[in-house]
Amino acid sequence: MFDSRQPAGTGQAVYMVAIAEELSGTDVERGLEVYPGPADRGARRFEVDDVRPPAAYRLYRASVSQHSTLCPRSSGPCAEHGRAFDHRTAVVL
Repeated sequence: MFDSRQPAGTGQAVYMVAIAEELSGTDVERGLEVYPGPADRGARRFEVDDVRPPAAYRLYRASVSQHSTLCPRSSGPCAEHGRAFDHRTAVVL
């Protein structure tokens, strides 16, 4: 994930490894309390029938198991990892 409003080369992304599962049952109602966010930000309200079969959309939950970011080296080999190319480093939460 990254903030696409930032100028190219100035932002910082977070990479995640996750397993996604489709929401069902009462989890769909809970998901719709959160998604797509507040109406004052331009979000359009979804109803349960908008995200259940046979509708085109579904809601998913991602269970993240790993987080990483690009190592913040400026140029040349990275002092910590010894790599002279873009590489990821683990983020410990």
